[in-house]
Amino acid sequence: MNYTELNSTIWNETIKNLFEGDESFYDKLNNFSCVYNLPFYVINSKKFGRKLNRTSNEILISEKIYKKTCLEITSRTSPHCPNRFLLLNKYYRLTSTEEFCNWVFSGSINYDYSYYYNFTCNTDEKKASQPTSIQVKFYPQLYSMNRSIKMIPSSLNYIYQIPDVLYPMQIYTNAIINNVNQVFCKNLYVRPNDCYQGGIHRPSYSELLKLPQYDEVYLISQYWGEGFFHSMIEDIPRLSLFVTFLKKNPQIKILSMDSNRRFVKILNILGLNESRLVFGKIRTNIAYVPRSTPCGSANIIELQYLHRQFRNYILKKLVKSTYQPRDKLILIKRTGKRHFLHHEKISSYLNMTAQEYGFTYHVYTDNPLPSLNETMLIFGSASIIVAPHGAGLSNILFSQPGILIIEGLCYLPNINLCYQRTSHILGMQWHGLPSKGCGGHLDTNASLIDATLRKYLNVIPLNEVIVNK
Repeated sequence: MNYTELNSTIWNETIKNLFEGDESFYDKLNNFSCVYNLPFYVINSKKFGRKLNRTSNEILISEKIYKKTCLEITSRTSPHCPNRFLLLNKYYRLTSTEEFCNWVFSGSINYDYSYYYNFTCNTDEKKASQPTSIQVKFYPQLYSMNRSIKMIPSSLNYIYQIPDVLYPMQIYTNAIINNVNQVFCKNLYVRPNDCYQGGIHRPSYSELLKLPQYDEVYLISQYWGEGFFHSMIEDIPRLSLFVTFLKKNPQIKILSMDSNRRFVKILNILGLNESRLVFGKIRTNIAYVPRSTPCGSANIIELQYLHRQFRNYILKKLVKSTYQPRDKLILIKRTGKRHFLHHEKISSYLNMTAQEYGFTYHVYTDNPLPSLNETMLIFGSASIIVAPHGAGLSNILFSQPGILIIEGLCYLPNINLCYQRTSHILGMQWHGLPSKGCGGHLDTNASLIDATLRKYLNVIPLNEVIVNK
């Protein structure tokens, strides 16, 4: 049985006595117990639980917790069960134009394609419509961890298989968390592998005294987390493996960067109350730190579990059935930057195609923005989604596996494949179409969108595209 001793009185006295005017106090945090790693198979076990004994100041997460130092974390591949934690068994290759595929491998885009994938770009819609195994790399690491506040580059050992031992959460005692979600604990400086590209932000002594202190905090906040995409794909999935744990322990606060009402409603859907939210720089006796999400690059397991939770909510609470018809062809209309320059022409083409092939055509607009429940029902019934690159595509988290997504991409060198990765992880088909422009609008060829869609409809059996029982 492993536990870490907590004593907030001693912690506060130590802060006052040791840290006054002394910027080396980070090294003196060695006096405190710091970190525990929580293996994924423990989280996934029916025996996973938690007890907190206030009298003896002990915390017990599970009898199977392994006590390690931060630098002892390992990831071992297991060729015998590479996908044992995944919820889906059908995935699809990406497709795009020959021009785009040439860009990818010539290094013309601001995106290291080989960094994330182990397969080639494809122009064959028929081949792409055939299910395959998952084709993206896994991220076994939680955070970039550096001792003694030194910026030591972490080794980025990405792998193609789920590791035998995966650590989706660490537990820190007596931690300081700054406004860019860096954790200071013991003599460790721990930074999330997220979109932040800046340096270390160590709170000064004067700042430290003003920080609100909490007993227990669960960290989901990541840089740019106030944005819809980053909140949906990077922050909220960090809750997905621990929703039951958080429900059973309502005293644990949740550190977030997003206070938007839509985010609050999503928390409610997951069974968590907004009164638990805290923001900004904090101190906490116990920090629960789930695995961070790389910038624009969804974690596979966390996203699949969140997707399953959303789909269960849609079926049980909104549709009130065990299945939802999948019969919509959706065009996303952005009214701000990166909107389709030829939106009306594209809409006209898609409306005709929808009538010809028996779809219900729907234009989803961000002004006025439908309610969250309406959005869930709309995207949950989608069979095909056509959209310019933008946050509206984050709503595919409410969609069913197997659907087709056609995305209008920005022009060189600003092509971003974050939704391709998201689509692939969720078992969806994705086709990217390069466009001229990016900032103000996307000049995507309307007839090319329609021709691409028809190619797919001619190679995919209709009973696989439109699901109507």
